[in-house]
Amino acid sequence: MATRIVMGGDDGKLVALDAKGEVTLLATDPKRRWIDNVALHPDGAVAWSAGKTAFVRSGKAEDKSFECAVDASAVLRSHRRGCGSRSRIITA
Repeated sequence: MATRIVMGGDDGKLVALDAKGEVTLLATDPKRRWIDNVALHPDGAVAWSAGKTAFVRSGKAEDKSFECAVDASAVLRSHRRGCGSRSRIITA
């Protein structure tokens, strides 16, 4: 059963909404780029893309990022294996 919804917006923010209705800011893109895609893993890991950059936060809160030769959203979509969902939700 899902315990949170993670959303990325055109303001460069990645936020989580938990079952209690509390919103938590997870990350902000340094260049304030649109968060194209979000993928979740059952262990708590989250991945997201902005432009040609893909970001990953492990279930242990370790952050990594890497630049892609193509749009990172295409890379993220192809590696989700059904455990995530495309996010184009605009946050305020």
